[in-house]
Amino acid sequence: GKLRLFPIEQVSYNKILICGGEIKAIVAARILNEHNIGAIAASGGEGKWKQEFNEYFVDKHVYICFDIDTAGFNGAR
Repeated sequence: GKLRLFPIEQVSYNKILICGGEIKAIVAARILNEHNIGAIAASGGEGKWKQEFNEYFVDKHVYICFDIDTAGFNGAR
């Protein structure tokens, strides 16, 4: 029920992909980790983001990969 980053251990990577959903983050991490890239999602769906999450991404290369729909566009902004 609580909004959080998942899977949280992925924040240890210096390059990280923020995905639009937990399942997508799990699958992306499985593929990208071997290339030294992490993958994570905010629980609760695209557009759900706490400002406190930003501290995990300071000085990192961050890529956003959300769905191509209204929620995805708004969440990526």
